[in-house]
Amino acid sequence: GGCEVMSKSPLVVVAAAGGAALLALSYGAWSRRQWQVSLHSAGSLPELIQSRTGHAGKVGSLLSFATKSEEVHDAQLGVTYFLRIAEALKKKPGVGKSSKNPFLPPFEDGLYVCELGATHRLLLNKFNIVDHHVLVVTQEFQEQEAPLTAEDFAAADTVIDGMKALNGRGGLCFFNRGPASGFSQPHKHVQVVPLPVAPTCETIPLERQLLTTQPLSGRLETAALPYKHVFFRRGGGAQDLRSGLEEALQFLGLEEVDPSKSWNLLWTSEWLIVIPRSQETFAGLSPNAVAYTGALFVKSDSDAQKLREVTPTGVLVGAGFPSEPRKSNG
Repeated sequence: GGCEVMSKSPLVVVAAAGGAALLALSYGAWSRRQWQVSLHSAGSLPELIQSRTGHAGKVGSLLSFATKSEEVHDAQLGVTYFLRIAEALKKKPGVGKSSKNPFLPPFEDGLYVCELGATHRLLLNKFNIVDHHVLVVTQEFQEQEAPLTAEDFAAADTVIDGMKALNGRGGLCFFNRGPASGFSQPHKHVQVVPLPVAPTCETIPLERQLLTTQPLSGRLETAALPYKHVFFRRGGGAQDLRSGLEEALQFLGLEEVDPSKSWNLLWTSEWLIVIPRSQETFAGLSPNAVAYTGALFVKSDSDAQKLREVTPTGVLVGAGFPSEPRKSNG
């Protein structure tokens, strides 16, 4: 009889649903949507994420990897990259290897967090390198190549706001678009990790470079980053992000309707950046969207050694494009 509670208080539900109860619901209960948890306010999100994380860890649904970390300094750029070495990443499935869509119910025990409005829901990322790595997914199947909508941005922003209650700094959203961007699930999803992305910085390792900007066109700016990108500072909510993204893609000559074009998109409550991708892998390394903040993950010690040789800057530029020369301030 714990199901009736679900529409009233998400925090009670998790306690009531505890153990393997969610997974043990009959198919009828799944189809009647009795498992759904509605979110009443972004403020209740941290508690919900933490309780689901605890449960998913206990039942073995969450694969959290032990990582070792080190800093890699780039004297030319004047930046210290943060590198995590995660052995167990090798187990992550590639595109199309699993027949079941993990972003549609019934979900693996403990990975479902809550509904985000009428169009999206929040899941824990099964393969998490950092704590509280979550996925904002569309309730109905949509292609990952489909244009991001104001609704997508609004749902992700709810999670950023919730993470502010968790850590005071909010979250970093990222979206991988196109074959060279590094996405492994065809169902549309935005990923969110709490800030800071590395323990060595306030938000991201490349923050100083990111916020050292020059005007480009309209609201668009270019930052002191070695790879091609377009940046803008946020001035409003979801619709503002949507129109800013259109402006950025147009400036970069990227067509949202062209599924062959690839880019990484990252945003916080303060800014948004678009990074065009030329290839998924460079020198045998596959940087994900978060790598473009200066926090990189590699799968093994040998990959870490390769990264030191090629340099993080070399990998980011190689998998993207070199940045345009900046105007001198003279």
